[in-house]
Amino acid sequence: MFKKFLSVIMAIAITLSLSSPAFASDDNSQKNNDFIKTSSGEVVSKNEVKKYINSTSDFDKDLINSILNDVNNNLLNKNNNDSNLYNVPMSTSDTGAAWDYTSVTTTKINCYGYASRFNAFLNPGDLYYSSGSPIGRGQKADVNTVAKYVLNDLSKANRSSRLINSATAPINSNEYRIALRVGYQQGMYDYHFMLQCSDGGWCHKPGQTPSQYLGMINPSTYSWDLGTYIKNFYNSDTIYIAVVK
Repeated sequence: MFKKFLSVIMAIAITLSLSSPAFASDDNSQKNNDFIKTSSGEVVSKNEVKKYINSTSDFDKDLINSILNDVNNNLLNKNNNDSNLYNVPMSTSDTGAAWDYTSVTTTKINCYGYASRFNAFLNPGDLYYSSGSPIGRGQKADVNTVAKYVLNDLSKANRSSRLINSATAPINSNEYRIALRVGYQQGMYDYHFMLQCSDGGWCHKPGQTPSQYLGMINPSTYSWDLGTYIKNFYNSDTIYIAVVK
């Protein structure tokens, strides 16, 4: 009788262990981490949105050295050919030294490389830190920290930059404006930059996708979307930076 009772108890225990929600929960948790819910209510794989993410670059020391070598060579040439390099007229202008909008389609330049004119796929801080940006090592930096990394990178590249208060804050004739936000939603972190054009409009290059001209927007009130998937994904405060061309 006791053996029969023990067998029943063991059978129940085995059944419960096999049907335990812990197994299903772990599996579902992993699966749920692989998907996001879009603003339209669809569920899509995170792999589908990776092309829009800017903070996916791996640290490439050779690339960084190449950029810094180009910077040093250009600076040397300017010093040899332009005695007034450090005496640029400082009259204010609506758009300063901003470029005309230029379409860029390569997958090898992200929003930061496009806005900073480093023309590479970089994370803010890659030039400044010898081991690459903390963002590339998994840091979910807030917008002010990312802005600090940008200023450090530009300083490393012998380019002056400064924080300004708005999209219409006065800039000098040798500067242009960029705007920055970050977002962290549904387990995904990313930063994003916009660049002002010579006509006063704004443009950007989301991740690996082609650049886009956005027109006469106000970056502070504009919806900074993650591609076509999540409206206003980049929902931090907007930071503006004036960069010497």
